[in-house]
This record gives sequence, C-alpha cells and structure tokens, in this order.
Amino acid sequence: MNEPEQYFSNLQNLATAQDKAKFRALALTFHNTLQRLPALKKELDAMLESTEALDYGALLAWVEPPLEKAANLLLDMDMLPSDLRNHQQIQDFAHALAATLTVRTVEPLSKKFHNLVCEIPQRIVEEKLKPFQLLIEWADRNHISSKTLPREINALENLQILNLIECGIINLPESIGHLTQLKTLLLLLNQLTSLPESIGNLTQLEDLRIKSNKLTRLPESINNLMQLIDLDISNNKLTTLPESIGYLIQLRTLQISNNQLTNLPESIGHLTQLEYLGIAGNKLTTLPESIGNLTQLYSMYFDKNRLIQLPEWIGNFTQLKNLGVSDNGLTSFPEWIGHLTQLEGLYISGNRLTSLPESISHLTQLTFLNIANNQLTILPEWIANLTQLRVLYFMGNPLTNLPKRIGNLTMKKDGIYER
Repeated sequence: MNEPEQYFSNLQNLATAQDKAKFRALALTFHNTLQRLPALKKELDAMLESTEALDYGALLAWVEPPLEKAANLLLDMDMLPSDLRNHQQIQDFAHALAATLTVRTVEPLSKKFHNLVCEIPQRIVEEKLKPFQLLIEWADRNHISSKTLPREINALENLQILNLIECGIINLPESIGHLTQLKTLLLLLNQLTSLPESIGNLTQLEDLRIKSNKLTRLPESINNLMQLIDLDISNNKLTTLPESIGYLIQLRTLQISNNQLTNLPESIGHLTQLEYLGIAGNKLTTLPESIGNLTQLYSMYFDKNRLIQLPEWIGNFTQLKNLGVSDNGLTSFPEWIGHLTQLEGLYISGNRLTSLPESISHLTQLTFLNIANNQLTILPEWIANLTQLRVLYFMGNPLTNLPKRIGNLTMKKDGIYER
C-alpha cells in the first residue's frame, strides 16, 4: 500500500470509528490533495523558503480545486473530534498549507488554530508583518484609535478610508505606503510639514485632503496617484507645485488656496477633467496660459492674489458658473466677461474698479454679484436687466443717491440689495 493510500485508509478508519460521513468526505479531499503534492514538492519547498507575499487566489488556482477545498476545510478543522484533529498527518498538511498562504490567511488561522500552525516559519511571518507593525506602532504613539486605524493585518491590507482629521500628528511614516487599497485619505488640521515619498504607492487613492497643515512641498511621487479625483492642499505653506502634478489627469477638484505660491506650473493645463479650481490667497501675479485648456471648469477662484489684469482666455470658458477674482489689483474689468453667459456667481470685490463693463448685463443667469470695496461712484442702470439676480453687494464704494429698488432687488441694509 503506497503512502497516500495508507493515509486515506487511516483517515477512513478514524472517520468510521466516529460514524460521521462528513469525515469520510474530508478524508477523500485530503487524499486527493496529497496525491498532487509529490508532483508539486519543489514548488512548495520554494514557497516555504520565500519571504515574498503569495497571492492566495493565484496559489489556489495553481494547485487546482482540491487544495481550495482543503483550505476551506482547514478553516473548519476545529470542528473535528480531537483524535482526528490531532492526527499527525493532518497537522503536517495543515502546517504546509498554512505556510503557503498570505499573511491575511495565516493570521486568522494562527489565532483560531494555533495548535496547527504554530510552527509556521517565523521569518516568513515577520517579513510580512514588519511594515504593518511599524504603522501600528506609529498609530499607538500618536494615540490613534483602532477604530480609525485597525490593528489587524487583514483589515489594514483592505483599508479603503483613513480619517486622520485633527489628530495632532506631525509626521506620516513611510509604512503608510503599504495601505495600497486606500481610496480616501483625510489629513486635515494636523501639523504635517512634509509627506513621505511612499504616498505615491497609494495608487488607488481617489480623495486626498491635506488642508490646514504646514506643508512646504509635495513629494514628486504624487505623480503616481493617477486615480485621484479630489485634491485639497489649501491652507499650507507651499511655495511651488511640482510639474508632476500634471500627471493627475483624473482630477475633478483642485484646491490650493491660502499657500505662498508665486507661480503655477504649465503642466496644470494637463488636468483637462478639472471642474473646480481654487487658487485664492496666494501671491500670483500672472496665470499660466495652459489653464485655458481646462474647458470642463465650472468654478474658478483667484481671489486674494496680486493680479492686475485678467487673461483673455478666461472669456472662452462659456460654461463657467462661478468666477472669483476679489481682492486683487484690478483697475478695470474686461468686456469679454459678457461671453460667460452661464455665470451664476461673480465676485470682483476688493479691487480698484471705477466702472463696470456694460457686457455684464448679458449675464442673464447671474444670481450673485459682489462689487463691494471698489471705487465705483454709480450703479449702472443696466443692473436692472439681471432678472435672475438675488443678491448684490456694493458696500465700500463712494456711491450716492442710491435707489430703494433696482429691478427685482430691494435694499435690505446698507450695501446689500436682495430679492
């Protein structure tokens, strides 16, 4: 009788003694699996020596369905009676099987069946656990709850949302880059001065918000985040943006307001899916012409910069709904503003305007107009033609003889007309 047949016979006897038909099926499954193991011995040995992570699904496909059945049965092995569960050949098989699986399988096995897998080569487990262990230690030091950042390896490997808003953290560990399934990373209101290059490993990331930190630069590896849809890096201390930001071609929203930017890279023009661009509160004196390529934009905010004139290409954004250029150094406003017939909000307060172009009267969808804190001496009569207008702010101008009503608007208090 050869070894597999003897093995099958032994298990069948044990099963018969217990009078449980399911144990016969179990014995048959192990028998069929063991028949394949001799032919795969070299590959299994190589796996046991390897410290690289093994893909569970690929492994099961490689050894074909019998091993998959055995793996599922292994997860229920604690239901076996002790004489069968402690059978040496079953333990040997369990050990060989568990050692070939990924850590996400080994860890729950070792917790549930420590008597079966306690001899898994420690080196293999340690190599797989090490990066996550460093991340867990960092979370412990920063008092981040296990609800926010799980301590189980399986949960970390599959984590998709990480909310670290206002956690008082001053750095991110390189090991953050092992959370490769992350789709949302929220780091708002912390004390971060930099981001690790490993953040570029988070290639599934769609939403990255780092608002209100102390970042002075972005890592070049950010160009790997090509699935990113929303990026908020406002309220930091950035003086430049890397050219590599142009690789984020899926971006819909880019918020970089309230930094210390003096210029923008031309590569920003590659972000052709962009719908919202917020660059307020910087030190820009000009805007790159490449922004004119972003024809999907519906909101642009350049408030609180140092612009003294607006580029003509803004007049090509005929689908634009909101334009903010308040608190710059504008002394005149271009006639081409009348081309933006879809505008609903126009914010031009805090400049040095002495008059408004009549072409604004063409903006028949306008609902909000802020012309406060300029040097206007009259409100033009054509404002009454803006029949959709609901709010008009005009305080802080040297205006006299203001009417009680303008079209559908009534003066509610000094400097504000409302419908």
